Amino acid sequence: GDLTVGPDGAVYASNSLGREIWRLEPGAKALDRLVSSPELGSPQGLAQAADGKHLLVADYSSGLHVIDLASGAVTPVAIPPDVTLLGVDGLTRAGQTLIAVQNGVAPQRLLRLWPTPDGQRLTRVETLAASLPDLDEPTSGAMRGDDFVFVARSQWTDFGDDGLKTAKPKAARVMGIAIPR
Repeated sequence: GDLTVGPDGAVYASNSLGREIWRLEPGAKALDRLVSSPELGSPQGLAQAADGKHLLVADYSSGLHVIDLASGAVTPVAIPPDVTLLGVDGLTRAGQTLIAVQNGVAPQRLLRLWPTPDGQRLTRVETLAASLPDLDEPTSGAMRGDDFVFVARSQWTDFGDDGLKTAKPKAARVMGIAIPR
């Protein structure tokens, strides 16, 4: 799972095994379950919609969803017909757009998404980077000024099917990519 902090200070966390999104309100001492939904097969990256009333959730197995923060309703985000958002792991707000780290498809890539203010649909999707030699199970990242800094090599491939490390694991790698305004 992942987490994000909303503009009001609320913290949102995804539980990818439990199909849940949790929320910690400002000043609260305990998490509240915001959503538990069969529509979420493996929730990952989170980002608040520009309207502040919705939360976007990258689901590894079913694409991008939007949650109404008042009702908890989960809705698939309408995407352009030539786009797949399966295998998105990380999701980060970059101004009015989102950066998606997609490691569950070939080629692994970074996408820039243009959602409507309520997050209900994407008006545009652009590939920022794909098939880079340093991308090996990339995961989440964060904005640093105009750059998206992310884990380009997460070391997931250094574990065998038995869950044990391979004989010669490679170093993790962090990269940055400029995000055009």
